[in-house]
Amino acid sequence: LIEYDLEITVSSVYKAKLIASYCELYQKKANVHIKIDTGLNRVGISVIHAWDLINFILDSPYFNLKGIYSHLVNSEIVNDEFTQQQINQFSTIAHQVKQINPNVLCHLNNSGGVINYPNAIFDMIRPGLMSYGYLPHTLENTSIGYETLYNNIKPCFSLWSKITYFKVVGANAGISYNHTYVTHKSTRIVTIPIGYGDGYRRALSNLGSVIINNKKYTISGNICMDMFMVDIGSDDSAYVNDEVLLIGTHGRQSVSINEIAELCNTISYEILCGLNDRIPRIYI
Repeated sequence: LIEYDLEITVSSVYKAKLIASYCELYQKKANVHIKIDTGLNRVGISVIHAWDLINFILDSPYFNLKGIYSHLVNSEIVNDEFTQQQINQFSTIAHQVKQINPNVLCHLNNSGGVINYPNAIFDMIRPGLMSYGYLPHTLENTSIGYETLYNNIKPCFSLWSKITYFKVVGANAGISYNHTYVTHKSTRIVTIPIGYGDGYRRALSNLGSVIINNKKYTISGNICMDMFMVDIGSDDSAYVNDEVLLIGTHGRQSVSINEIAELCNTISYEILCGLNDRIPRIYI
């Protein structure tokens, strides 16, 4: 990190001393951002000890102080008392650091904070989920800024697959492992080659939806490691190589990340991070 002049986080005097020792040995300087813990209790030096680290960095010849930052706990909640307390604590330190060096970048807001706490923007923001074109679903209908951003920020990707197998199955036939789905009548079953081995969650078994030929269908049976099945009924048609939309919008139909996250009892962040390298990426 130091060799390539990257900007790195320092969150304690102990770690700062380790970096300084390296820099002294190789006669280099480290570009650093100081992480201050205002309440998340993950990493970062506490507010009451923040100046111990800030002064150490400023007094050392081996550091370029590029920024200070912290991380909000409840940014998705409007008018949250604890969040405002965090902002106030960070503002005090940021103001004092700016008096010493006005070029130090102060940053606090994440995606939720951009919407709900414009008073915490400072010099830059760190949009995580928003960078994918999504907003935290807990913000829906709770924030003045949500609707404006929702209409202007669009998802950066869709997840597509294709039908690889088609068969007609009789009534009372179990589909997939453990036969958690049983047909009510003679019907048409299609197989899609993606599964939990790709990060497409098994929790969507018998719950998740996909779009085939502009029509939405529910997944039938347990999702396997490499594939899952869909009952398209006895009247609808689908063929091998027909496209299947798992995440995204096509025409009037859509399957959103937030919809999937709710079905999996998790958050959209985890769904996005879980889609792994087995899935080919096509950039357009």
